[in-house]
Amino acid sequence: MATGMSVGKLRDQESAAAKLHGYPTGDVLYVDSTNGNNGNSGLDKAHPVATLAYALTLAAAGDTIVLSPGGSETVTATVAVSLAKLKIVCPVANPASGYTISGAGTLALMTVSAADVHVEGVKFAHTGATANAQCVLTTNAADRLVVERCLFDDSAVTTTTGTGVGIVNACDDVIVRACRFLDQKFSVLFTMATGVSCARPKVVG
Repeated sequence: MATGMSVGKLRDQESAAAKLHGYPTGDVLYVDSTNGNNGNSGLDKAHPVATLAYALTLAAAGDTIVLSPGGSETVTATVAVSLAKLKIVCPVANPASGYTISGAGTLALMTVSAADVHVEGVKFAHTGATANAQCVLTTNAADRLVVERCLFDDSAVTTTTGTGVGIVNACDDVIVRACRFLDQKFSVLFTMATGVSCARPKVVG
């Protein structure tokens, strides 16, 4: 942390920057898989944490997590997003050069179980012989999820029967926009229980 600067002041500065750039009005946490350290606060670019998984343990509802372009992490358990109004973004035009989350093809790489979550600029990649799981999986509570400009890539897997975005049951107003899907059986798959609806979904571009 910068000399003479309190955590509170850092949070105030980063929150102001977030508002200026149109992000949610909570704190901003930075993730840099090359230069970050999970002993850092993550509250400014000079002191990033090393993984998204760890940043999620520091975050609160309404925060923004900024991922370093070109960074990556391999997960052995799903990245659980359970905070409402959380924004996870890698600021790149092409998600192929964004932040990569990779893991076994039998694993849902990210699970979203809160409302108003926004995921943007992230590359999701399954590994191993078989991919039969989702890259991003929702639960009932993930209303108004936005997945934008992400890349879903199972091309490294021999047997590809997986899904890019799996929407399960009553997640209303979900938007999947300007994403690319490589070597998945399903790009966006809606799985509804009998008598349950997913209202007003949009898959665009």
